[in-house]
Amino acid sequence: MVNINRVAIVGGTHGNEFTGVYLINKFNKIPKLVQRPSFKTQTIIANIWVFNTVKRYIDKDLNRCFATADLQNDSPFYLEEKQAKFLNRLSTPKVIFKLILFWICTVRLLIWVFRSF
Repeated sequence: MVNINRVAIVGGTHGNEFTGVYLINKFNKIPKLVQRPSFKTQTIIANIWVFNTVKRYIDKDLNRCFATADLQNDSPFYLEEKQAKFLNRLSTPKVIFKLILFWICTVRLLIWVFRSF
């Protein structure tokens, strides 16, 4: 059995999808909904700038910015490319990074599961 040490719940990937941000705000107000004694839980709004514009994205779909080549680019140009690099840094070399997509209605709520080596 895999020992999970940290879970990041991420909503707000796209600015025109409100459910993820609503849930993140709810989890921040009522942390016991997502906290467990066996692992640390972190909540993140992935792309607050685009959420405030109520558009899917500003320059580039955030989902399309996680390719290895994009993450290794030392000079990201678009806002979403910079945000993808930031979100990717949440996984350090000492953890295994798994991305699990959950569809909630038509909105994605991303749950990132981290496990120590």
